[in-house]
This record gives sequence, C-alpha cells and structure tokens, in this order.
Amino acid sequence: MVNAIRSVLRQTFTDYELIVVDNDDTAATAEVVCRFDDPRIRYVRTGGLSMADNWERGRLEARGEYLKILPDRQLIKAWTLERVYSIVEREQAPVVSWLTGDIDDSQPNDVFFRLLYRQVTRTTSEVNSKDLLRRYLTQGHHSVFSVLPRGINSVCSRRLAQEIVNGPAGRLFHSVAPDFTSAYLQLAYTETILFLDEALNISCSGESNGRELRTKKGSTGLAFVRDNGEARFYNLVPVKAVLQENMLLNDYLNMQALVPEKLASYCLSMTDYFVLVYADMRFYELVGVDTREDLRVWEAALRQQPLDVQAAVRAGIQPYVRKYAITLGNRVSYVWLQHALRLYKKFRGPRFANVLAALEWEEKTFG
Repeated sequence: MVNAIRSVLRQTFTDYELIVVDNDDTAATAEVVCRFDDPRIRYVRTGGLSMADNWERGRLEARGEYLKILPDRQLIKAWTLERVYSIVEREQAPVVSWLTGDIDDSQPNDVFFRLLYRQVTRTTSEVNSKDLLRRYLTQGHHSVFSVLPRGINSVCSRRLAQEIVNGPAGRLFHSVAPDFTSAYLQLAYTETILFLDEALNISCSGESNGRELRTKKGSTGLAFVRDNGEARFYNLVPVKAVLQENMLLNDYLNMQALVPEKLASYCLSMTDYFVLVYADMRFYELVGVDTREDLRVWEAALRQQPLDVQAAVRAGIQPYVRKYAITLGNRVSYVWLQHALRLYKKFRGPRFANVLAALEWEEKTFG
C-alpha cells in the first residue's frame, strides 16, 4: 500500500485526487495513510465488502472526470497521469488502456522484473470494442489481456461510467472479477477504445487473488472465493469448478444477461468455451497445479453436451493435448522447471532492494 501511494504522489501531473478505500479488517491501511500529509488524499473506511463492492464505493466517491483503479500491489510511473491526460484531452476518448509491467517481490529485499520488456512504440491505436470482445470469446482472456480496459490498466470517463450505471447494469463493477466485468461493460457501451503501447503500470506479483486462485495455494485465493460465494464462479457455465478462465467466461455471461441489448450479438459458443477452459487447465499443470479433479468435472460436463459439440471440442483440444502431453496428465510435476526459469530471469536482469527502486530504474533506463 505505501509504495502504491508513493507512486501516485510523485506524479508530474498534479490535478488529481487519490481516494484510499480501506476494506481491510485491520487498522494497517489507516496507519499507512496517516504517514502522508497531502490534501489530495481522501481516506474512506469501508470494511466487510467484496472486491467489487469496494471498487464501486470508490467510484461513488470519485469526483474527477476520469477514473483509474490502483490496487495496493501496483505502482504507476511518474508520468502516467500526465501521459494519459494528454491523450484524453487530444482524442476525447472515453476509455484508454495500456500495458502493465511485472515485478517479482515475493522476496521483498530481492526484487526483479519477471517479464522481460519488449520494445514499445509509445503510440496510441484505435481498437474496435466488438472485435476485442469477439477475440476474447474465441481465443480467451490471455489473447486480449494487455488491451482489455480492466481499470487497473486503464481510465474510464465519468460520462461513460454514468451511462453504464444508469442502464440495466446499475453499476460499473460486478463480481466475481470487477476488473473484467467493468471491461465487458465498457466495451458494450463504446464503439472503440484507445490503446497506448507503453507500460505505465507495474504489478507486484508476489501474491494476488488471481495468482492464488490459479495455483490453488494461499489464503488470499480462498478468501476471495469465500467472499464472493463459490456458486458465483460458475452459475451460468457447464463446468462447475473454480478455474480462472471458467470464472471469467462466467462473468461475461452474467454481464451479457444484464445488458442483452448491448451484448446479445456477442455470444460464447459451447465449443469455444470447453476448449478455452481445457487449455487453461492444462497450462497450469506446468506450474504444479493438480487439475485432475477439474479435468474430471470438465469431462463430465462435456458428456452432457450434444454429440456434434463433443466432436468439435475433441478436435479443438488436440493441439493442447499434444502440447501438454509432457505433463503425463498431471503425473509429473514441472515446478522445478518454473524455479529454473525464475532463477534465469532473476540473474539475467538487475535486482533491487524494493519495488520503488525497481520502478525508478525502469523509468531511467527506458524513459
């Protein structure tokens, strides 16, 4: 939390408000906020809310013309708000999204960049909202992850947010994953969004709801399921299992049901659904996740589908069957391989004492 706040207070653009919406069960967040003496910081105590409800409370408190979400484990570069402001002033865009970098801070005094940076153009491009939705529904969230306006990597105009809220959705952020549900709604209500090919956010990946949900390890992921209610993770999809791709596609179907006049034409086929969930499960075998029970649930759900769907799915998953045959159906753990790759990245690049030091190095090195 303290590093997230510091990254905001060092912005070159100064006309903003920082609303800290404290949903912590302890006094830790309040104690952190008390360290800062800046009139732009506004502290709001909530408590006992789901992530979606907490984010929605932050939106209700916001008075600015554009809204950005900054989780406590993310940082923004010193010129993020200045860069985004220049774009929205010039283009009058209701939504702007951008790339996110990734720092491994699982060992706080030995921090390094997990993702090697590619060359970015720092240019903006117009992305058709409906094409982005179609790509997501046929290729999965990994194919659009960098572009999708999830709040944590984007800004949404007050006007657009209010249009969504005034419609049948009733709010901008819905469970289970409020970053994705808000993205679906923004795409539903816009023809195009702007995408900036530059990493303005840095994500600290030591732990997170999504990470723990994928790996089935840690208390944060369990609390995330408990707070939302497990049934909410798969109430509209055939595979009744808590899996990341399954959850995100289920969230899409829930948003489609809320705003059918906007999303009815952008449907998820059962063939694509089963293939995407299968691919996601098999991928996580490589990082040591035991997916055998999930695969059994997936198989049982597939057998309930029409024969033509079953045949299409069997054909569609063949590339993944071959690709992940190395795992021998979860009988071999390749966690050691992930550790080796982690060490390779760690010693290949610079290491830092803390995440702010890493951020400052990245700013000076890549400008």
